[in-house]
Order: sequence, then C-alpha cells, then structure tokens
Amino acid sequence: MSIWIWLIVVGLAIVMELFTTELFGVWIALGGLVALILTAFSLEWYIPVSAFLIVSVVLILTARKITLKLINKTPSKSDGEDTKE
Repeated sequence: MSIWIWLIVVGLAIVMELFTTELFGVWIALGGLVALILTAFSLEWYIPVSAFLIVSVVLILTARKITLKLINKTPSKSDGEDTKE
C-alpha cells in the first residue's frame, strides 16, 4: 500500500475530529499513523491494515473512555474548597 493512502486516512481523521467533539477521529488518526510507519518499511499490505484496525479499535475502546472521564471531570467540594461559610 502507498504511504499516500495512510496520509489521506490520517488527514481525514483529523478533519473529522475538528468537526466533532466525540474524541473519535484522534484515535483513528493514531492508528493511521502506526499504519503509515509500517508501510514506510515496505511490509506486506495486510500488516499495516491489521495494525491500523487493532490500534484504532483498542484506542477507541480504552483511551477514549479514559480521556472523556478526564475531560468531563467536575471539581467536587472535597477538592480543597472550603465548605464552611
């Protein structure tokens, strides 16, 4: 596969992320980046494709949930705020 294909995949995923707030495209872009690096080593086509699918799915299922929890974390009264008035 051509490096250009993976550059397009990464670019489209970044553009998709810019138009959404779901933190979905960033993980696809990272999977595409891994595939792009593997393609640069002239490996068989199925190796970068498999790596893209595996990395993207694992990141979507794990890192996305963690990141959304960190972003949506609201400070509680026990975070050092004085509750006595």
